[in-house]
Amino acid sequence: MKNNKLSRSKNSQTKNGLFIAGALLGLLNYTMLSANEINTKETATKGSSTSLTNLSSRYRQRDVLRHIDPLDAGRAMASHRGKNPHRNLSADQEIKVALQHYQEGRKPEAMATLGQAIAHYPKAAKLYDVRATLELQSGETSDALADIEKAVELASDNPVYRVNRSQIYLKFHREKEALADLNKAVELNPDLIPARFNRGSLLAYQGKNKAALADFDHCIALNPHLPAPYFNRAAVYKALGKKELALKDLQNFIKIAQNNSWKKSAQDLLKAWNEEKEVAK
Repeated sequence: MKNNKLSRSKNSQTKNGLFIAGALLGLLNYTMLSANEINTKETATKGSSTSLTNLSSRYRQRDVLRHIDPLDAGRAMASHRGKNPHRNLSADQEIKVALQHYQEGRKPEAMATLGQAIAHYPKAAKLYDVRATLELQSGETSDALADIEKAVELASDNPVYRVNRSQIYLKFHREKEALADLNKAVELNPDLIPARFNRGSLLAYQGKNKAALADFDHCIALNPHLPAPYFNRAAVYKALGKKELALKDLQNFIKIAQNNSWKKSAQDLLKAWNEEKEVAK
C-alpha cells in the first residue's frame, strides 16, 4: 500500500481483507458508530466508553424517572414552557435526559438539552463529547469535529476524547492528525483497547503492517474474546506472508463473532484464502 490508499497491485484477497478490516474499525470506536453497529453485541465490550449504546447504560440509573416534558422541537436552544426542570440537573443527569430523548427518536429535544447543559456547564468536556457523538450519528461531521475539539481542549489528558477525535479526523482524510491523537491516547493509557485497535487499523491501512501487528497483539492479549482484532490481525498476517497465522485468526473471528453479516464475510474470505493456498501447492 502507498499514498494512504489500498494499492490495486496487491493480492485481491488481501485487499478485500483489509477493506473489511477497515469497515470493522468502527467496532471499537466507542462513539462514532453507525446505527446498525450500535445494535450489535460486539460493541458492548468491557472498557468501552462513549458509544450511544454504552453512553445510555453509563448514564442510566434504575430509579431515574422517565423524562416526559419535551422541549420545543422547533428551536435548537429552546426552553421548556414554564419552569425549567433542568435548572438543577448535573451535567451527567443532562446527558441521561438527552440520550433518552435521542433513543426515543426526539433528536431536536436531545440536542436542545445538550445545548442548554453546555450553556450551564461550559467547561464540562463530557457534554461536548456526547454532542459530537450525536452529531456524527446524524452526519453533521463539521459540527461533531468542532465539539470534539472543544472536549479535547478542556480535557487534553482524556484518551477517549483523543480516540474519538481521531475518528472524525479520518472523515476529513486527516490521517496524520488522527494518528497523532491515537499515539497520544496510547501514551495516556497503553491498555485502552479502542486506542490500540483504531491505531492498528490505521497503520494497517497505511501499509505499516509490523507496527499494526503489535497493536492487534496487544488488543488480543488484553481481551481474547473480542472478535474484531482477530479479523484485522488476520489481514495483517496475510499481508506479511504469514498465511497459516492469517487463517487461524480468521477462524477464531468466525468462531466468536456474533454479527451474521461479518461472520459471512469472514467465511467467504476464509474460503478464498484456502483456495489460494491449494492453488499455490
